[in-house]
Order: sequence, then structure tokens, then C-alpha cells
Amino acid sequence: MGNSKKKTNEIIEKIGSGGMATVYKAKCLVLKRFVAVKVLRDEFTTDEEFIKRFNVEAQAVASLTHPNIVSVYDVGHEGNLYYIVMELVEGITLKEYIQNIGIELNQDKINKLINYYELLIEKNKVMNLTAITEYKDVVIKHFADSLSIIKAVNMSEVTNIIDIGTGAGFPGMVLKIVFPDVKITLLDSLNKRVNFLNEVITELQLKDINAIHGRAEDYAHNVTYREKYDLCVSRAVANLSTLSEYCIPYVKVGGKFVSYKAGECEEEINSAKKAVNMLGGKIEEKIDFILPETDISRTFIVIGKLRNTSIKYPRKSGLPSKEPLK
Repeated sequence: MGNSKKKTNEIIEKIGSGGMATVYKAKCLVLKRFVAVKVLRDEFTTDEEFIKRFNVEAQAVASLTHPNIVSVYDVGHEGNLYYIVMELVEGITLKEYIQNIGIELNQDKINKLINYYELLIEKNKVMNLTAITEYKDVVIKHFADSLSIIKAVNMSEVTNIIDIGTGAGFPGMVLKIVFPDVKITLLDSLNKRVNFLNEVITELQLKDINAIHGRAEDYAHNVTYREKYDLCVSRAVANLSTLSEYCIPYVKVGGKFVSYKAGECEEEINSAKKAVNMLGGKIEEKIDFILPETDISRTFIVIGKLRNTSIKYPRKSGLPSKEPLK
């Protein structure tokens, strides 16, 4: 990047993305320092309006001087490549953040997570997938939260997972990207979300992952899915008794159901003990933790599957939420 005859900036890694541009960490080979290079996205490089907006942004930032505003070192283009070279403000990276919860990410997994983020934000413009859209917030509140399952489960012992009420793919899609050898089923009741998940699966070329549309109560009576999984996970917002009736029937004897929860849930756990027992499970432990670099408290409720679930559970659609087991 820079003069085509003499390379001045060497791209090191992708560090972020937005609606109009992608940001890379690079090394300036002339000044021997790290910089941030903001590049206009390919789909906008032939759109005069977007090019104008990109240049106006560069001029506006370059004209400002303030300790809290990054400096602009260079602005230019090579053919259809439009870029801004800026001061790099070092912060915690995706790789470093995930390291904080005990997982090492290679570059392929990092790229897939970033691409997933980009697809999520782009689709979120036309349908409601998430209220959390800032890159750092998605990394913390979706990616890191999803991967914190390692506090509750030894992932090396898990061969397959079903994610009930997966929504935009949390935690199941993130688990598939980071643990590619695990077979994943994503279940959601909204077909538009399932269509988005299938787009992500195709775009990221993921294997052994299946997104299905339907209600948890219905699929749990299908022999293809009933009591076939080592692990069932759910971040769905529902009473633990209700979630247990949705989820425990999918778990094989000896497997686990892990519910992601926020806030105080002791009363909810106590109220659900009888229901969990009726479904063939036992509440094994409650794991409280704080997401790294935040004050966000989270809880895993780990339920072991001790015996087969009676065929009468789950009850017909609507009943688990309207009349939770007691």
C-alpha cells in the first residue's frame, strides 16, 4: 500500500470492521512503526457517493488536533483501493480477549469470527438479530460469553451439541467456529433467523453444522434428535423449569444441559429442581463468573442427564412456558 513501486505499509492483521470500511493493523516500513489502515469496502469502491463520504471523513479527522483523537498520517488510493493511514491506538485484540478466558485462536478462527461479525451487522440492518452491534461489545457479550462454556464443560469430551433458541447463532455458531470438530445443530423458531444462519454457514464454509427451523417441543419428539446429544446449550431468556423441559429431552444419558444465565438465579434454581428431576436430570452445579475486562456477571447452570426422559415430555407447544413443571 502506498506507491505501487515501493511498498510503504505492510498489512499484519484485520482488527475491525464497520458498515463502510475495514480496519487493518499494519507496519509502516518507512517510519518503522505500527499504524491503522482503514480501507473502503470493495462494494463501495465504484460508488461516487461513498468515495466522497470516505474522503470527507479523512479530511475532517485530519483537520482536528486533540489528545483523544487519532492522528491521520496519509490518505490516498491505488486504483479502486481507497485508504486512510492513521495512528494505531493499541487495545486488547480479539485474540487477546479470547485468550483471557483460556482459548487460543489461530488466524483462520479469528478471520471467521470477524467475518461472522460482519455478516451479523450487515443483516441486522434489515432484520432484528441483535441490539449489540459495536465490535468490542459483540466480542465481549456474544463471542467471549458463548465461549465461556469451557468453565462448565470439557469440550474435548463433546462430540455433538444442540443449541436451543439459538437466535443469531449464540452460542452455537461461535462454538462451531472455535471447535470445528464438534457437530452442531442450531434450532430456532423464526425462519428468517435460520435463513441467516445458513448464509453464515455457507459464507464461512463450515462443515457438520445444521440450522433447523421449528419449535423445541416438536423436534424433541423426533427420533433423529431426541436424546442424541452430549451437550445441549441455551442462552434463551426463559424460566429454568421451562428451559429444562425444552432442552433435557435432547440430551443423551450421561450428557449435560448448560443454561446461560445473567443475574441472581438461586430462587429460579430451587424452583426448577423438581422439574429437572421429573425430566431425568439433576442440577450438578452453578458456576458464577465475570466476563474478562468487564463487571458483567454471568452464571452457568449445569444439569446432568441421569436417566431417559419420559416420552410425555416435552408437552405440546406452548405448555412448557404457560404452565412450567413444578
